[in-house]
Amino acid sequence: MRALGFPIAALSLVASACVGQRGLVSERPPTSDAAVVPDAAPAPAGDAHPMDGSAVQPPVDAGAPAPDAGVPVPAAPLALADGCDVQYGPFFHAAIAGTLPGLGPYRPCRAVGGQPMSPLGVTPDSTLIAALDGLGDAVALDGRTLKARARFARRRGPYTAVAVSPSGSMLVAGSEADGEVDLFSLRDETLLWAVDLGQAFSLYGGGLAFSSDGTRVAATVGPDVAVIDVATATVQRYTDGTRCCADQVLFADQGRKLVTARYDYAPVGPASAAVTLLDLATGHVTTLLQLDDIDGWVNLAASFDGTALLAFRESELYAGDVTTGAPLQAVVPAGSFRDVLGVDATGTSVGVDTYDPATRSVHLQLLRLADGAVVQDLPLQPGFTPLFWSLDPGRLLVTAKDQAGAARLGVIDTADGQTIARACSLPGAAPVTFATAAPRLLAIGSAGLAVYDQDSGQTVGPVMGGGAPITSPALSPDGNWVTWLSYLSMNGDYLQVTLGNATTGEEKVIGAPSTWVSAVPSSGGQMVALQDKDHGVTVTDAASGATVAQVAGDSNAGTLVGFSPDSNALILNPSAYSTTMLVNDGPGLRAVDWRTGAVTPSASIALQALPPAAAAFRISSGQGCGVGLFPYASFSADGSTVVVGSDCSRPWELRGNMQAELYDVASGTLIQSFPSDPLVSSDATVLALGSALWCR
Repeated sequence: MRALGFPIAALSLVASACVGQRGLVSERPPTSDAAVVPDAAPAPAGDAHPMDGSAVQPPVDAGAPAPDAGVPVPAAPLALADGCDVQYGPFFHAAIAGTLPGLGPYRPCRAVGGQPMSPLGVTPDSTLIAALDGLGDAVALDGRTLKARARFARRRGPYTAVAVSPSGSMLVAGSEADGEVDLFSLRDETLLWAVDLGQAFSLYGGGLAFSSDGTRVAATVGPDVAVIDVATATVQRYTDGTRCCADQVLFADQGRKLVTARYDYAPVGPASAAVTLLDLATGHVTTLLQLDDIDGWVNLAASFDGTALLAFRESELYAGDVTTGAPLQAVVPAGSFRDVLGVDATGTSVGVDTYDPATRSVHLQLLRLADGAVVQDLPLQPGFTPLFWSLDPGRLLVTAKDQAGAARLGVIDTADGQTIARACSLPGAAPVTFATAAPRLLAIGSAGLAVYDQDSGQTVGPVMGGGAPITSPALSPDGNWVTWLSYLSMNGDYLQVTLGNATTGEEKVIGAPSTWVSAVPSSGGQMVALQDKDHGVTVTDAASGATVAQVAGDSNAGTLVGFSPDSNALILNPSAYSTTMLVNDGPGLRAVDWRTGAVTPSASIALQALPPAAAAFRISSGQGCGVGLFPYASFSADGSTVVVGSDCSRPWELRGNMQAELYDVASGTLIQSFPSDPLVSSDATVLALGSALWCR
């Protein structure tokens, strides 16, 4: 087997999937390259600027391999020292001039809660780390201090993939969903070029990779791959018709070929992972590995010249020499592992992380590729998630969380167990709902619930509800009060209702535990409405706990959405699918006067009257839709905008990439498309997507 190096290129992390990495590309390190030197004056730009017509020769990644220094075993489990050397964000960075025009007026403007870094690539000498932050900006981190050396944002929104050149002189970032790929110089923090590869179906965010000499960039484009010349930004596109899509890519055989990790998609989900080899001169495609199962993914690692190749997932490891085009052969490790973290300079050993369920401990193990035997075993402190293991410099990059849920990123010397650098960020949070009559947002994180000011992104008070599982959180129309339900026992049906003051954090139990399914607070916090499993609603005086009104329930009563802003009515949704969606030509939201029981259209109480154009947004159920999606329409509280979900998502036909569209109700015109359905503020000036706020 040819010599393997350490991982440097882009990874795409799987959202809500297993801990670890998606797509690891390993390359042989150059030793003479010092393109990124901490605290040094910026070097003159030597990169080409094709968009500006410059003919300057681009940087070339080259150099001699470094000797293998070995990996001594520390005497005690590797541990990250307490404290932080760097505190991350939340940051906001203006879009770089020259990136492609936005797809609409909204773009990420601030994070909800903290803004942890997601490292996706590292240079062979581990001096530079490529990462995405909570807003999807591309960030270059100093591998010795974890300080941000450069940050890049674009007008179209978050990046989903990033890679760093072997020399550390360039960073490429892109989004497979909308097709933008941007190349940046890390010497002077400038945009070298931006290309548009066109929209493509993207399940994992796409893959990016540099060639070993740094003169070309490869990008996945749904079922295709593109090779972009660094000097000229010229794009050469290739089609691999063997199966649906590629989510990882790397150069092979000294840049003459491309290796891709591919997957198919069926109505039941992703399937049939494979590794294919594309000859760039002839276009011939060879399948190196075929895995016929429902997992649908496999990771990659390769030598610097791209001749030796590893494919891996969970406890499966395959290896081969791509110059022969022969299928990859299984390497049976002694015991299970989760991810390949790095490869030594000789290409004879691979670093993996393992989990022992009996002791609930994570270990680093050095495996001999010839027979899979364990050469070294390095225990880790509990709670670590190892990301990269640079075997030759002896550096380990890890993430962890403290008891409050704050994210920590650290670099550890595996030779002596000493902490090299530590960086921290505040706990992240997932938006739940906007207030209907105030610029506030309720979000939930690992520590509990908090209310944020939508214009500043700052919390208005302390975290509430910590220490107990939370379900069905709700926010009052004025944004000052929060309710939530918590199970008294995980095996019981009885839930306790709590009312919290968003400003002071004061909490109060409301009523007796029962089979409640939801609870909502009124403006001012004087009343709480509780709905039981039979759809009945009880209005309770928050101060005394006395029942002040009851609204009988039946199968047509609907799901409790909240109080009207004046607290005189309860808003209910007859839809069986969601408390905030209009589904399948349903009758829409309605309001019930909780004092008299009178029912009125909600437009006269909670929403502005919708113009006739709103009828265009009533959509019917699609047939054969995938991934459990239902069509829906969700209006902003002022009735000015509506989010319409995809009528039908069929990803196995490469459809359904953009799953939500925001329309202006009055004119019926499309404002902007999004890969997932956003929450819309009451005045439609701010959207919440994931843990980021988007502003117009």
